[in-house]
Amino acid sequence: STQKQFRITIPGHLVHPIAADLEESSRCSSLPTTWQFSNADLANSREYAWSELSPDTPDEFPSNLEALPTFPMIIAHIPYRNAAGKSAFVIENIPLQALASKKDASSEIKCFICGISMKLSDMRTHVGSHILLMLRSSSENDQGLEVMGSNPCGWCGRDSSVGGCWTRLVLDPKGKKQPRTESNCDYHYGGMRYSAAAAFSTSSPCTNMPLHCQICAKILRGEQRTFWKYNAMYHMLSEHSSEEVAGQEISLPEVPLEFILSTFTSRKEETALGV
Repeated sequence: STQKQFRITIPGHLVHPIAADLEESSRCSSLPTTWQFSNADLANSREYAWSELSPDTPDEFPSNLEALPTFPMIIAHIPYRNAAGKSAFVIENIPLQALASKKDASSEIKCFICGISMKLSDMRTHVGSHILLMLRSSSENDQGLEVMGSNPCGWCGRDSSVGGCWTRLVLDPKGKKQPRTESNCDYHYGGMRYSAAAAFSTSSPCTNMPLHCQICAKILRGEQRTFWKYNAMYHMLSEHSSEEVAGQEISLPEVPLEFILSTFTSRKEETALGV
């Protein structure tokens, strides 16, 4: 009978060669020799492969993680097991973003700021109103709501500057496809159409979107750092501010016109979001 074939695609930079030793076979008499890998070599390769995913780098890890192939549960021999039947090549202390399960657009979720429940597809707009109210020094937090941090995630509103959510904007190199977002946030809405969400409308007034900073140096894939539109001032102060003399006023670099236009929030948008 014809055997089933299974094909996977792995980016070249995530493929790691390892040399094997030719040893006498102890299980199959028809094959006198077989390939053998030492436990030490396999353990070292596991640690090296994991480090190449850059698990401690917010701008690289989500993308590398999504590039890894996944296997259907019907494959009985994966994950590999050792002679004692235990899973081999196990990574301890996996970051939470690697374990998070993505939600559907219609998933019912609760706002971390005010506790109101709504669909995942509506949460970004809802959180955007909280962020703008905070930026405009609203007395919203006097109403018993959770206090927002200085760098709130646009998906969920939790502070991203204290080891929280990561979000990265990925552009199509050929410019033919919609920009997409990668994130470890529990409330990440992967099905969002970027161009439509970035444009103000009465039905979708919030334009708080991940943007590339034109001032930041290019990093992964030749792209610049990602920040949320409403967090533009925080990004400038945390990444691009300087003090010539201690105690003096903070100075900022010249900002490109494109940066100003892309981060501008109209009064019409603020009004639509209740500010």
